[in-house]
Amino acid sequence: MKIEITKYENPVIVEGEIELLHNLAQSIKEGTDTETIGSLLKTKDKQSKSGIYAGIETDIKAFYELDQRIESSWVLKPKFREYERGGIKELLIKRILSVKEGTIELPEQIFELKTFRIKIDNRFVDVEEITRRHWEYIIYKSINYKDEYFADIVFDGIAAFNRYFKLDNTEIKIVESGNEEEITKMINAKRMNNWR
Repeated sequence: MKIEITKYENPVIVEGEIELLHNLAQSIKEGTDTETIGSLLKTKDKQSKSGIYAGIETDIKAFYELDQRIESSWVLKPKFREYERGGIKELLIKRILSVKEGTIELPEQIFELKTFRIKIDNRFVDVEEITRRHWEYIIYKSINYKDEYFADIVFDGIAAFNRYFKLDNTEIKIVESGNEEEITKMINAKRMNNWR
């Protein structure tokens, strides 16, 4: 896969941005928690930002899910969707560290704007529909991480309601098999085990 590189000859960079970006890259490498990364980014709130910084800031916020909104979201560009989270992290660090004094060869943005999301465990997840059985369930695949699948299961009683569930590795294998009968059997078992 070819990653686009944009070359900037002496671009306008706001004072302190290079140092902040390099601190962020170091924190990301070290596996610093999301809250600390968010605090580092907030140091630039309500200050002028260069376009280069703003683009990288968007990727960092998308990677750490720091810009959670109901109506919009940032998701991996299609060319990056086969990467595991660790691979995306490496691309992000490389993108950040490309910013320096003088000529910059900036790898392309990793995330793009998208709007279809579900909410599970107080987290918004960008998904695409894989399969559905009307009035019973919908299976979604995470757009950002190829190893995350979710089920929207309908429970029927006095009043019908639905709940989202993250699928485990065994359940994911069943979904990936494409066998509708096995998928429905798995969903029915999940429904029975999670009845309120």
